[in-house]
Amino acid sequence: MHKFSVLIIDDIEENIYSMKLILNEYFEDIEIYEALNVDEALLCIMRNDINLILSDVQMPGVDGFDLVNYLKDIEQTKDIPIILVSAMYN
Repeated sequence: MHKFSVLIIDDIEENIYSMKLILNEYFEDIEIYEALNVDEALLCIMRNDINLILSDVQMPGVDGFDLVNYLKDIEQTKDIPIILVSAMYN
């Protein structure tokens, strides 16, 4: 049986670590991939069957919104659900 796969994209490793902890705590039999930028994410998407993408909005270079616009125009990736994540600093 194929595991549900999630790709976490964030330029801050600590944020990826935190999201992985939360996902592993609440979901069993999940495969988590990680990318520190959009280039790494695209390689991961091409090499793996990704079921869900959790992406930071604010990243240097190409941001989360640009990634969504790019993926929706590609037949193989247009149906992957994407959740954009952002942090607010007080």
